[in-house]
Amino acid sequence: MSVGAFLGFLPPYLLARSALAPYANTMGFALAAAAGVILLLNPAMFLLSIAAKWILLGRVREGTHPLWGSYHLRWWLATRIQAATPTGYLVGTPWMRTYLRLMGARVGSHAHFATDCIRGFDLVEVGGDTCIGVDARLEACAVEAGVLRLGPIRIGSRCCVGARAVLAPGTVMEDGSELGDLSMLPEGGRIPADRHWVGSPALPLPGPDRAGLAPSRPARSRILAMAVAQGLAAFLVPLVFLCSILPGMMLLNELWVDVPGYFGYLWAVPLAAISYVVLLALIIVGVKRAVIGKVRPGTYDLTSSYHLRKWFVDQLMEVSLDLLGPLYATLYLNPWFRALGARIGRRAEISTAGAATPDLLDIGEETFIADAASLGTPRYDLGRVTLAPTRVGRRAFVGNSSAVPGGTSLGDLALVGVLSVPPLDPAEAARVDASWLGSPAIFLPRRHHAEGFSDETTFTPGRGLVALRLGIEFFRVTLPAMGFALLTCLMLTTLTLLEEACGLPAAIALFPLLYFLAGAAASLFTVAMKWLLIGRYRPCEKPLWCGFVWRTELVSSLHENLAASWLLNLCQGTALLPAYFRCLGARIGSGVHMDTIWLTEFDLVRIGDGACLGPDCTIQTHLFEDRVMKMSTVDLGAGCSVGTDAVVLYGTRMEPGSRLGDLSLLMKGETLPAGGSWHGSPARRRT
Repeated sequence: MSVGAFLGFLPPYLLARSALAPYANTMGFALAAAAGVILLLNPAMFLLSIAAKWILLGRVREGTHPLWGSYHLRWWLATRIQAATPTGYLVGTPWMRTYLRLMGARVGSHAHFATDCIRGFDLVEVGGDTCIGVDARLEACAVEAGVLRLGPIRIGSRCCVGARAVLAPGTVMEDGSELGDLSMLPEGGRIPADRHWVGSPALPLPGPDRAGLAPSRPARSRILAMAVAQGLAAFLVPLVFLCSILPGMMLLNELWVDVPGYFGYLWAVPLAAISYVVLLALIIVGVKRAVIGKVRPGTYDLTSSYHLRKWFVDQLMEVSLDLLGPLYATLYLNPWFRALGARIGRRAEISTAGAATPDLLDIGEETFIADAASLGTPRYDLGRVTLAPTRVGRRAFVGNSSAVPGGTSLGDLALVGVLSVPPLDPAEAARVDASWLGSPAIFLPRRHHAEGFSDETTFTPGRGLVALRLGIEFFRVTLPAMGFALLTCLMLTTLTLLEEACGLPAAIALFPLLYFLAGAAASLFTVAMKWLLIGRYRPCEKPLWCGFVWRTELVSSLHENLAASWLLNLCQGTALLPAYFRCLGARIGSGVHMDTIWLTEFDLVRIGDGACLGPDCTIQTHLFEDRVMKMSTVDLGAGCSVGTDAVVLYGTRMEPGSRLGDLSLLMKGETLPAGGSWHGSPARRRT
């Protein structure tokens, strides 16, 4: 649930309070109104996104349109409204098929979507009995070289698209074909019928034997019952969030009534924020244990009651990534993961790991899991889901944006590089002290190890360092929640004052302006904290156990969980996002199109005029290999393009006009020549 979606309840809340004025100051009214408005808000957002798409764009057709032109501006507005819509609640349900059809996509019966990353709906066709995996992306659009380009994506019947795979405009998967995990089908790519392709870019490789497997075809009554159950359960997910803020709301409401002055209650905001973080974590653990207990490996029908319960818990875990994001990559995460059922070794470091089923996760001692890694991703195919245990050995390293599928056992001291997968052969994946890079995995016979840092600052810190880190990370976890609570209270108080002074219509009319000002305040606070805590980033190496690393992680937490969730996600594709990053120290030219917020160590980034950064691409100015934070510069020349989910590592340069494709990795120290087109993980020249 985004901040924008949640705060959308304030205007209807004011309307309800005005209509029921005699009861408006009671706690019961506040709780009932908040719950009722949140339940009504989500369907309203879906209707708004559908109406906006057809009013602004009509039926999307193949073609190209100049950036900043009339069509592109209408496209941007429609996609921003759609991005603010809580489509994540529909992931894994039959309702996703309904929503996609209403948005213009052609979707066959029994198709299953474990993702909501779909754009250019009218140009997307998905056949019956096809399964689209976790966080896979169907991108029927691309922004590069100053144009918005639209092209069709056609996926046949009985196909399987793996977790975090990407299909570019102009791609085709014929009936019965399969695209593997973390694989990219480039523009113009076609997978023949009943073939298995893997990698970025995808190539034919042997895959799972699907011969003789028939799609699951449950009775219509069972499908209907599942749709009703998941639809009702989807309404319960926001109420879990509401329950976690309930004590804080009660405290603030009592102080609102009893303390003189309109802002006298604000001293209690930190207490409300801390209670929210703790309660949400405990509620997720409690609901998980009550609903499903310990998850068992196996293959389950997508209409089974077991999958229904597992799906609901998965929804809560997705909520945790959004609303408890600051908890990840801290010392406070491991006890919570253990409470959820995971086996986590001592001194293991886990960042924003997604798609994990904690009960099936075994992470060895002193292992490092980097940002945006996927662990234990389930396999969806032919109406069934397969869950399998995943093990990561002692002192292993799983890099940024990598993917470790369910059923993998990764050996001790192993390394899986950035945007990489382990080898498909289980014996190879289990090798000790082996390093793997790319998709499909390439064995690295040797790699450079960081030197010059003691075990005390990398693996075995003393009690003093642990205490210092716990103190700094306390603020990393709680500051975003405090900012959220404070800005929400200030907005509600201001709206109340406006209602009393100018009337209810004026207060509601001024809500968008107040929201923007609050978002600007969150962004400026993040900028101020960056300069106060860090100053200017410079190329260097720092061990994991040092104050600099924890301070920069605190700044990243504010950027990702306060500024971005409040305002920046809505500003993608506008001039406001580059302006924000310039305030943080990045050097960004004019006319830059940014559809991503994933920049780190901002002073080390230079982006030339007219560059285009695709959805969720990462400009990665650091790595944590060997528990040492290594930082250096990234230089993107004028007119460069970086594709969807691509990663550009530090120490790299893209010459003017060069292009890096979707799901592609530019290795550290490399330079792309001017005007060239490269793709793949690792990147190679596109022919």
